[in-house]
Amino acid sequence: MVTLYHFELPQVLQDVGGWQNSVIVERFRDFADVVFERLGDRVKHWITFNEPAYFCESEVIMLVEFEPGVSNYICGHHLLQAHAEVVRLYRDSYKPIQQGSIGISLASMWYQPRSDSLDDLEASQWAMQFNLGWFAHPIFSTNGDYPQIMKDRVGSRLPKFSNEEIASIRGSADFFGLNFYSAKLVSKNPDKNPANPPSFDHDTGVLTSVDPSWVATESWILVVPSGMRSILNWIRLEYGNPPLWITENGVGTKLGTVDDQRVDFHN
Repeated sequence: MVTLYHFELPQVLQDVGGWQNSVIVERFRDFADVVFERLGDRVKHWITFNEPAYFCESEVIMLVEFEPGVSNYICGHHLLQAHAEVVRLYRDSYKPIQQGSIGISLASMWYQPRSDSLDDLEASQWAMQFNLGWFAHPIFSTNGDYPQIMKDRVGSRLPKFSNEEIASIRGSADFFGLNFYSAKLVSKNPDKNPANPPSFDHDTGVLTSVDPSWVATESWILVVPSGMRSILNWIRLEYGNPPLWITENGVGTKLGTVDDQRVDFHN
């Protein structure tokens, strides 16, 4: 399995705006064409992008002038267009001969409602749609396009796909790659301020916390084994049970053969 893009971009493309510039779509397709041609006889499984939501939300990784609540959505828009172009290229020109598969790896926490209140249940859905549905919904849902809650809350700052682009992106993956590590509790954010300046966190509209009983193995990885089943069930119900591979998962612990912490992490 080979991932085409894992956060690194040639400086010449960074200099013209990176994923903020629509020219990146064609350049990424050209790059993929070369890789498919030269390595496709030895690679049977491809991933177009690893964790796109993460690098579209990161000023450090993008290394370009970044406007929160705007630049991240432009990055994601161009990335989805590039993903669809590369998948179409592979399916049309290489898959008939190389007989491989191509998908995308998306990362998300499991966002567990803090309580059984309707607000917290809705907050869980908002967090899942913004963090996982941002890229999963256009590709894996029946209707395609961005999740409705994103269109409602982001408004004009969220770029729009044409009907042709929606159709092109929908179904553009042979499998769903999931990177999963941990969970958070979520509740509605009572702040009604229209966000000035805007931000992805404000658009999501939730507050996150952790259950004090959850054991922390690292600063951001908590032992919540039920989260794996919960997020897999959410994907199954939301997207009709697509073929799914766990492409990242686990916890870093001290070396040794007594590995109880990893056992607890998965059980």
